[in-house]
Amino acid sequence: MATTLKQYVFEVEIERLEDGRYIADCPDFEGCHAEGDTPADALANLEEVARMIIDLCREKGLPR
Repeated sequence: MATTLKQYVFEVEIERLEDGRYIADCPDFEGCHAEGDTPADALANLEEVARMIIDLCREKGLPR
């Protein structure tokens, strides 16, 4: 069985928090945000959150 892969591109905002950590937020993708010790960590964590949300939408038959 062949798997079709989709690529999604979203705008991401990264901000430094008061505690020195970073938060990455995707304003156009409700509920998609994550923190990390560095901007790269926050972005990597955000990508994982996005994958989880998309997978859940697929499982539930919801639009993504």
